[in-house]
Amino acid sequence: MNGDMELLEMALYPPSRADPNSTAYFDYIPTEPIASRQQLKTQQLLEKAQFFAKNWEVYSRLASLLPEPRATLRGALIRRFAEYGNLNIVKNLLDNGYHVDGEAEVKRTCSRGTPLYLASRYGNANVVNLLLKRGADVEKAGLNDFRPLLGAIKSGNISIVQKLLEYGAKCYSNDIEQALLSEHEKMIDLLFGQYTEECFYAGLGSELAQEMPRYGLTSMSKLLHDRGYFRYVDGKIVASTDPEEGRGLCELCGYLHKESNV
Repeated sequence: MNGDMELLEMALYPPSRADPNSTAYFDYIPTEPIASRQQLKTQQLLEKAQFFAKNWEVYSRLASLLPEPRATLRGALIRRFAEYGNLNIVKNLLDNGYHVDGEAEVKRTCSRGTPLYLASRYGNANVVNLLLKRGADVEKAGLNDFRPLLGAIKSGNISIVQKLLEYGAKCYSNDIEQALLSEHEKMIDLLFGQYTEECFYAGLGSELAQEMPRYGLTSMSKLLHDRGYFRYVDGKIVASTDPEEGRGLCELCGYLHKESNV
């Protein structure tokens, strides 16, 4: 929809309809219970139309023709507009009681992540800021580890990554791996300074180093060596695990960069 209310009203109630005073949309009367399969189909079409609203005026007009949406539909709607970066509609949905995380409990089977994940993944900084101010959970994730921080790293938007870290997002090894795959030098430096996951095995750094050439990322191996994040042993790049070295993958063994520089 292009946001034109006049065109919307003409589509809902064309002048050529048999009874100009009728409030029915085809055979669907918003104020009456669903009485037929065709009426149910019409209601479902109106619900789908909401997902394509360009502004709050159009969205609320369509909503006025429908019953109060069920929880799953509310979650789907706020996710869609967070993904599209529609700040106005997201703000109004939140003002009307829609949950900032889509649902109070984001299930592991959720295949799209939270509104914050989608806004982060598609670089919609204004929506990210709004959701964070409204209390969005920076760690909630659905299926496939759809954490907001990982989404922001994939988008390449370092300002969103910084904002999520400010609000308490935790940095894990797969976040760093994604930054390496993206060849984003500033992102890599930022994330290594924030790494908080305890290392379960010291070989993680060397495994990353071995993976990078497979993806044609030899430049990332060199960058990490030059930064001191890796060191060479017998001609191979391995994790820098000595806390006295002060930098590097010592964070992977539980040392924070800021603590090792105290």
